[in-house]
Amino acid sequence: MLVVDLEMSGLDSERHSIISIGAVDFWNPSRTMYLECRMRPGAEYDPEAGLVHGLSKEYLEQQPLSEQQLVMQFLAWAGQSPVRVIMGMCPWKDLEFLSKACERYKFDWVFGHRAIDLHSVAIAHHFANGVDLPMKDNIIKLGLDPIAQYCGIPPRNRNEPHNALSDAKITAECFSRLLTKKGLFPEYEKFEIPSIKKKFGQMHG
Repeated sequence: MLVVDLEMSGLDSERHSIISIGAVDFWNPSRTMYLECRMRPGAEYDPEAGLVHGLSKEYLEQQPLSEQQLVMQFLAWAGQSPVRVIMGMCPWKDLEFLSKACERYKFDWVFGHRAIDLHSVAIAHHFANGVDLPMKDNIIKLGLDPIAQYCGIPPRNRNEPHNALSDAKITAECFSRLLTKKGLFPEYEKFEIPSIKKKFGQMHG
């Protein structure tokens, strides 16, 4: 199973381009990958997206990999995994961009039609353990940072741009803590996996 995070030049898979990808092999977490690429010819750059990922248009233009080469290398890396199921934090937009790219470059789609969504896993964990869900305006508020905090991991620095590999690693760590009650990466070992009692007191007390 492959925990994947993409950064794109915008949110429209027809108009925008993949610009970076980070991935973790969930069953073999020492196997990771991170790639950046220049935008595909004719793709647009949304400055608001740039504020999120921090990769400027000028920086991207200097990258040696094309979008096609990035996707080709990712598919080769993914092909080494015995289970090619995509996992992610609400991975549907990432899957949309990957699927469009495979269609564009005539690559075979090898990931099936389903994905594993951290948001849904976290909600199920709340239900299973009788923990109240954080709500605002009748909407469940469980982004990656609140889920990470629920799992005992401090939130990311909001003043720093997102990085596809670091986000994929945090997502994978949260999956592991929620599904197996074990950590995945050495850099998160210092953050204790909280008990349900501690979670309830900290999050909703």
